[in-house]
Amino acid sequence: MGADSIHSNTVRVNNGIKFIFYPIILFVAASAVILAIVLPIARPYLDILDLFTLDAPPQFDENRRGVFTSAIEEQDRQRSLDFTPAEGDEYATILIPTAGIEVSVYYGDSPIELRKGVGTYMGTWVPGQGHTVLLAGHNNNYFRTLPQANVGDIVTIRTNYGVFHYRITGSQVTRFDDTSAYDLTKAEENLIMYTCDNSTVFGATPWRLFVYAEYLPDAGDSSPTEAP
Repeated sequence: MGADSIHSNTVRVNNGIKFIFYPIILFVAASAVILAIVLPIARPYLDILDLFTLDAPPQFDENRRGVFTSAIEEQDRQRSLDFTPAEGDEYATILIPTAGIEVSVYYGDSPIELRKGVGTYMGTWVPGQGHTVLLAGHNNNYFRTLPQANVGDIVTIRTNYGVFHYRITGSQVTRFDDTSAYDLTKAEENLIMYTCDNSTVFGATPWRLFVYAEYLPDAGDSSPTEAP
C-alpha cells in the first residue's frame, strides 16, 4: 500500500472520529449550559411536584431543630405580642361598670374613631404589649361618665386576642399640652384614659381629665394567642 493510500485512510479515520465525537461533545456541552440556565428556574416547580407525589408528609430533623429551639421559641413569643392593629380597626371593648362605661375601642384618635367609640392614641401601645396604653373619648358621649370612676375601680379591656384588667390609682385635671400628665416611655403595662373636663368651663376647653390605672397581671387575664 502506498504512502498516499495510507495518508488517505488516516484522514478518513480522523474525519470519522470528528463527525462522531464532536457532535457528542457539542451536545453534552449544550445540554450542560441549558441545564445550568433552566434548572434554577424549574427547581421550585419540581419541589411543588414532589409535595404532590409524596406518600406521607415530609419529616424534618428534630435533632437539628433542637439546636435552635430557644431562638425559635423567642421569635414565636415576639410574634405573639406583635398584634398592633391597623389605624381605624375596632380591636377591643372597654368596661368600667362603676361608671356605666361599656364601649368599643378603636386604634387611632382622629375624629373618625372618636365618633364611633374610644380611641387609642397613635404612638402608644395596645393592651398586652407591656407599655403605656393611652385611650381618649369625648365627654359628651362615650367618656361622659368617666369622672364617676373612683380609685380602686376595675377597668376591663376585652381585645380580640386576650382580656386585660387594670385598677384605677388616681386622676388629675390639667391642660391638654401638659406632657407631664403621661409617660409614654414606661417599660411596664399601664393604662391612661382622658377626656375633656367641663367642670369649670362649658363648651370647648383646654383642660383634660386624666385617669390612671395599674395593670393587674393576676386578675384572670387570658393570655394573647394570636394577632388580629
